[in-house]
Amino acid sequence: MKRTSEFKSKGTMYIISTPIGNLGDFSERAITVLKSLDKLYAEDTRVTSKLLSHFNISLPLDSFHDFTDDSKIEKIVEELNSCMTLGLVSYCGTPIISDPGYELVRRLIDEEIKVIPIPGASAQVTA
Repeated sequence: MKRTSEFKSKGTMYIISTPIGNLGDFSERAITVLKSLDKLYAEDTRVTSKLLSHFNISLPLDSFHDFTDDSKIEKIVEELNSCMTLGLVSYCGTPIISDPGYELVRRLIDEEIKVIPIPGASAQVTA
């Protein structure tokens, strides 16, 4: 894995954990990162819209779920190569552990695009 300083003129993808049921579990860091994004990809845009609204965050929102095809991954790679700052959230909890996003993150790592996890709620830890 490369150090942050070794990535050249590319954007950043944040993998952001969201609350499992209590909005009070959402971290200040996650809220700050969301407010800094150019665009957010979400497993369920309806649920994520409510989350964003609760924290008074307004940003472009697009879907990324189990049925997303490879063309969406290509679009995200292009956006990141044009230096955008993006985020990925799942329905709740930590994305890519048991939710969509594994193939995307693997591709971003292969493309040497910076991926930064924002820790938080995890169903496995809670269980």
